Parts: sequence; structure tokens; C-alpha cells
Amino acid sequence: MKKTIFFLATILILTGCGKKGPEIINLKCTKTISDSKSSVVYENKYTYEEGKLTSAETDTTLTFTTEGADNLETFKTYAESSKDEYNKKAGVEAKLTTNDTSINIIVKYNLDKMEKTEVENNGFNNDLNTLREAKEKEGYTCK
Repeated sequence: MKKTIFFLATILILTGCGKKGPEIINLKCTKTISDSKSSVVYENKYTYEEGKLTSAETDTTLTFTTEGADNLETFKTYAESSKDEYNKKAGVEAKLTTNDTSINIIVKYNLDKMEKTEVENNGFNNDLNTLREAKEKEGYTCK
């Protein structure tokens, strides 16, 4: 009897009680727009836990060709201002990096810490399929 109880306890400890962690689904949507002066690459990542969007990240890189390099400083000023505005919002963190030819801004959204209106304004209140469809209509490729 003791051996049976010990054996069952050991199996439960090694295999767990059958409870798995939360179902996590990651969606990545990308889009590139180019012309003779610049190209913009958008990479958006969304994390759903148990069917609810919990976090999002937008990674946008604007790269200028030699022909469009004279626009770089104007866009750097705009990007810096945008970064500052993002960082004023609860649950949002933005980071900006620049070099001689490009500007990159990464914005991370923690939906549990964001105000409800901000979540809705960014379209983050959508389920996975609705968000995927909306992004694909905007020209993104989602995986």
C-alpha cells in the first residue's frame, strides 16, 4: 500500500496534475513601403494569452537614400517628439535610435497597464483574427 501511494505521488510530482500554462499565441505582422528617397519597415508583434491581447510592440525603421538624406533631420525631430509623447502614457514605453541614414522607434505596449481608451484607440481590443484581418487589409503580412 505504501509503495502504491509513493509510486502515485512520484508520478504526480514528475508529470504534474495535468494543468498546463496559459495558451500563448504570438502574431507578427510586417510591411515595407519604399520610394526613391526612403523606405519604411514596420514590424508589429502581438502576444495573446488565453485569447486576450496582453502586449504589443511596434518596431518602425525609416531609412533614407542619398536622394532623401536632406529629410533626415526633420524626421529625427518628429520621431523624438513622438517618442516623448508615447512615454507620457501609462503602459507604453518608446525607445528611439538614429544614425546617419536611418531612424528606428520601438514602442512597447503593456495592455494591463494602459488606460482603457488608449487600448481601444489603438485597436488593441480586437481578438486575434479580427486584428490579423485588419492588419492584412492595411497591407501587412501576418504570421
